[in-house]
Amino acid sequence: MFYKKDNLVINPSNRREYKKIEGFPEVVIIGHSTRWPQILSSVSKDDPNIVVLQHTLTRYEESVLFAAYGKLIKYIFASEGSLALHTTMVKAYFNGAKYIINIGCAGGLKEDLKVGDLVICNEVVRDSGFGNLLATDDERAVCSTRLSGLLLNGASKLGNTVKDFPKSRVGKVWCVNSLYYSEEQVDSARQKGCDIVEMEVETGAITMGWLNENYFKENPVEFAQISYISDMLQGCNGPWCDVFASDKTEEMVIGKRDALLATLEALK
Repeated sequence: MFYKKDNLVINPSNRREYKKIEGFPEVVIIGHSTRWPQILSSVSKDDPNIVVLQHTLTRYEESVLFAAYGKLIKYIFASEGSLALHTTMVKAYFNGAKYIINIGCAGGLKEDLKVGDLVICNEVVRDSGFGNLLATDDERAVCSTRLSGLLLNGASKLGNTVKDFPKSRVGKVWCVNSLYYSEEQVDSARQKGCDIVEMEVETGAITMGWLNENYFKENPVEFAQISYISDMLQGCNGPWCDVFASDKTEEMVIGKRDALLATLEALK
């Protein structure tokens, strides 16, 4: 059950900066790296149908407004973690967004995954704790089925037409609040059928459900997440393999770019 807005001390609908903005893009992409403006510029150079319109950098926000195949899209930078994603989502939805896609990285739990693969997040095993602020612990955390389907179709199409484009799949997610979990917890997640582990999708899915229950019931908003595999946990074809620890940051940029291309293909 999602908690009701009636007893909120602070109601987002009353915040001045959360008012609806005329012309605000319906589609928002949230990312968690300062490299994203460069990635968007690089993609736009390769495809004339993608045009960067405005890069905004203030004390409070970094964003890029761009057009892709005639559709206006806003990229918003958010720090990693639940609170940053939640506040960015709530503000964007109230400003006028209808569809939000979070692009993140994840650890692979299944042996048939490898670094660079793309996973469209579906059902979530809630273990981050953040969702309990908005819903009872028995409330299912699921992303938008429709939006997730579009992402899978986009990624699959590129996989069939672009040489060396990574594999993609819909996956079940174990969502945590720390990088430091035990082997027993990992084994438990695998037994529950989880494909990946990451730290944000529970927040995204529960925030979407809570907002639709309390504010957007007549015109529901949608959330989906696409994650690229940045590391494989121990037990998946050998020892832990992590592009962060190996200082292979360029692989991270490639993962972000692939996830972005799949997202833009889905939104055509």
